[in-house]
Amino acid sequence: MKKLIKKIKDTLSILSSSKGFTLLELLVVVLIIGILAGIALPQYQYSVMKTKYMRMADIARVIKDAQERYYLVNNQYAKHFSDLDIGFDVEDIEEQDTGYEHGNIGDISIQLFTSQAEVFWMKNNEYYMMYSLRLDNKDIWGGARAMCAAYPGSGENGKKICNSFPNARNCVDNASVRYSCRIY
Repeated sequence: MKKLIKKIKDTLSILSSSKGFTLLELLVVVLIIGILAGIALPQYQYSVMKTKYMRMADIARVIKDAQERYYLVNNQYAKHFSDLDIGFDVEDIEEQDTGYEHGNIGDISIQLFTSQAEVFWMKNNEYYMMYSLRLDNKDIWGGARAMCAAYPGSGENGKKICNSFPNARNCVDNASVRYSCRIY
């Protein structure tokens, strides 16, 4: 019996002296992870948003190039996506009052105009971001060849994206409508 009691005491002493983490140590680790997440998450969200915006700018460039090719052959800009060689499918095409078409590529909305290629990012049926490229040489934007616009829903990240273009100038903040920069 004494051997059994001694064996139980030895086992209990091993269990009680085993190394583990205190509650304080665990709280410090959770706090550090929370701080790192708080720093990393906004940067991640900005990076995702900027990637999407750059895709919009690429789509606008493809449309602009296709419009310029169409203009060289027909001496006018195309009003319909089917007239353009753009290499991607445009869905939900609707003709606008102007006779030009509007369509979508996922949640990116495209508008054909006489003088510009406009690409919008929509969220919950509201404008979120816009990128527009001039097609003609008219100087209606004070010499700018493109325009970036961030609508109120895009928040500070939208403004950061517009300001991130190396030659973005003449930025205007009309908080109730949009924040826009001309890109030269």
